[in-house]
Amino acid sequence: MVFLFILPCYLLIFFGALDFHLWSQVVSLWNDNIRLSELNFLHPHFMRYALVYPFFLISAWLGLDYNFLFTITMPFLLLALILLVLHSTLFFKSQISAHDKRLLFVLLSIFFIFLSSFMNGRILFSLLGFAMTCFASLYWKELRASV
Repeated sequence: MVFLFILPCYLLIFFGALDFHLWSQVVSLWNDNIRLSELNFLHPHFMRYALVYPFFLISAWLGLDYNFLFTITMPFLLLALILLVLHSTLFFKSQISAHDKRLLFVLLSIFFIFLSSFMNGRILFSLLGFAMTCFASLYWKELRASV
């Protein structure tokens, strides 16, 4: 199922239908050669810059465009978000057929791809963090027992 999600995402990227760009506030900081260590926690864009700073560093090391790196990384963040929401949903309804699980996966995929493309990928970080929190809260006992 993972491959069936990743492949269409990369086809959408290849044909230009799915494209993400880092937002202007962080690009300006990067273009001004501001290192993350030079900003303090009270800077209005510190958290945004800290979140995407690895994209800038890795793209510089690899000689890639940072927007390209950001775009090719988004399907994996989307997939993680979709799987976390799917598993959190299954916590409440465990008796569900394989067909219905696939259908839910497809519906979640369509919804989150549309939402993330509309929001230029910005929403993915917050949604993924929220999904991780919900998943951890729901599966707290199982997670503690496995540690």
